[in-house]
Amino acid sequence: MKVIYIGTIVPNDYINNYPSTSVAANNFQSGLLKGIAKDKKIKLKIYSVPARRGWPGKSSVFFSRNENLPFYYGLNVSILSFINIKFYKEISIRFHTFCSLLKELCLKSHEKCCIISYNGDGRLTASIRFLRHFLNFKYICMVVDPPEYKGTTSRKGMLWKKIYQYNKNAYMKSVYAADALVVLNKSFITINKIKSKYIVIDGGISLDEIETIKHEKPRVYYDKKNFNIVFTGTLHEHSGVLRLIDMFEQSNIQGALLHIYGSGVDQVKVKQRADRNTKIIYHGPVDFNTAISAQYEADLLICPNPITHPINQVAFPSKLIEYLGSNTPILVTKLPSIGLEYNDAVVFYDDTLDDFKVKVKMIMNMSNNALNVLTENAMHLAHDSKEWDAQSKKLLKLIKDTI
Repeated sequence: MKVIYIGTIVPNDYINNYPSTSVAANNFQSGLLKGIAKDKKIKLKIYSVPARRGWPGKSSVFFSRNENLPFYYGLNVSILSFINIKFYKEISIRFHTFCSLLKELCLKSHEKCCIISYNGDGRLTASIRFLRHFLNFKYICMVVDPPEYKGTTSRKGMLWKKIYQYNKNAYMKSVYAADALVVLNKSFITINKIKSKYIVIDGGISLDEIETIKHEKPRVYYDKKNFNIVFTGTLHEHSGVLRLIDMFEQSNIQGALLHIYGSGVDQVKVKQRADRNTKIIYHGPVDFNTAISAQYEADLLICPNPITHPINQVAFPSKLIEYLGSNTPILVTKLPSIGLEYNDAVVFYDDTLDDFKVKVKMIMNMSNNALNVLTENAMHLAHDSKEWDAQSKKLLKLIKDTI
């Protein structure tokens, strides 16, 4: 049985070479693919077109060469080459994706085969839809970053709106063309009236990391001069980082500092806000280990995803699962996708300034015993149902049922 994966994954040892790569997205792909690779009956081939845009101060024009990067026990990730110049990039990605998939499908074509794509990005999935007219294989689409609804886009102007609508339509064509789906949130299936089989995987965490943390001594909370609130993740409208800064400044909580780690389209604005306020520290883009260390050392972790943002109606904040293993209290907005199993593991707030201020102060004043109970509940939740081996088994079953 052959499984061909096309996504945006970069092996962790090389992630600094691709500064625009989302750590959460990379961990999501890595965790599931390692689980698939453990099944000896599956021949797994991984292709990737990593995000490698030039952020402010870095050149955005370059040629990315095809290379094979070691990933997991002899398995490589094949980085597809492309030219990072606007429309040339689109053309080169589509061309190399098509050639790579065609080559894999023609090799031992008698084998049962399944292609899995990370999201329905038309650059990666147009070739899949085209090849299905001529070749026999099954297709599973991971809907991790669904297109935003109600026509929202951060770009202004008629041209950008048309491009956005085109990309959204291409994404949804891939979703409807798939034999099966992996979604973060069941509401995506309901809203779009999708009839294909699907599974829900809202993220995962490494069991090894959890076990390491569990054997550490109990943490002592708020025994330092400052109460450190930490956000790690993508700096984008749907992650709510600018709204978090607004609430933090307006709440004016004595002794609290806000630490922000990450990169994204709001990176410049975040840096500007931090430069004007000594209580806000922007640490910039960091590697996975640094982000994890920051989570362990924090007094409070926060997922401030705006409840009313369209994408948060159908997506799940996968960063939340990463937070579960940190042994640190978590404050999170109550999104529709967050199930009842999280009620005893995190503290929710309703995305208003008043409730934000109340909940932060409540956590600051909680006893060490109460905080330890909260973080232990989070650790148990991560251990029992969110570790990657358990999540990847769900995907393996879907692959076998689909083929």
